[in-house]
Amino acid sequence: MPQSSEEWLQEAHQFDQKWQYPHCLGAFDGRHIAIDKPPHSGSHYFNYKGFYSIILMAVVNAEYEFVFVDVGANGRVHDGGVFANTAFAKKLYDNTLNLPDASPLPEGEQDIPYVFLADDAFPLTTNIMKPYKQTGLEKGKEVYNYRVSRGRQVVECSFGILVTRFRVLTSNIHLSPTKAAKVTLCCCYLHNFLMKRKCKSYIDNSSQIGLSEALNPHNLLVPLQQMRTYNDLSAKAVRDAFCSHFNNAGAVHWQDKKIYRRYKEQ
Repeated sequence: MPQSSEEWLQEAHQFDQKWQYPHCLGAFDGRHIAIDKPPHSGSHYFNYKGFYSIILMAVVNAEYEFVFVDVGANGRVHDGGVFANTAFAKKLYDNTLNLPDASPLPEGEQDIPYVFLADDAFPLTTNIMKPYKQTGLEKGKEVYNYRVSRGRQVVECSFGILVTRFRVLTSNIHLSPTKAAKVTLCCCYLHNFLMKRKCKSYIDNSSQIGLSEALNPHNLLVPLQQMRTYNDLSAKAVRDAFCSHFNNAGAVHWQDKKIYRRYKEQ
């Protein structure tokens, strides 16, 4: 994980260059890792999908590499609860991650903080951006939601590539939760090793689960349960600033084609 503001700025530059989302340091999400029921555990590891699991929570950069991983929380806990108890979240909330100072977006004047992207399961804060609620959105907010979704695909695809490479994650891990967590951490470490070396051949394309499903991993690693979250009021102003940027100076020529048909140019 980056240790200085300079290293974080390098991550932000890569994210902007590849995914056209300025001031973004990465995206995070969580997935259930299926395990056998631990002896005498009751429903402690029993998740909302009806099986026993531990939770993998990960922060991913623009190159599909895991910047931070926390694994081992019991499957009953929802996204926000797992994330809040990670070392990463505690440092983020305590302002001890050494993130870059806020600065204007391209062609902007207002100082905007550097952020991570998440989905609706997580709280909206000044350093965590997530989509607007889907009901009754105007075109500008639809554009913003698309740009967030586009940036967030790095974490979705990383989970997919991980499970495609390491088939132990496609079914129950027949080990204790502690050992299953070590196996999962090892897979994440080896994933980074292969990604840094551009080892695409290590993905098993001959298997029934190929790259198309690696880019859509929901049927392989189950998403965590979404719960009600509480948003930081000041964070809404930051989100609105990004929304304005994506609809003005930061607009890309293909974004209108990606939102609802009724918003396409006549």
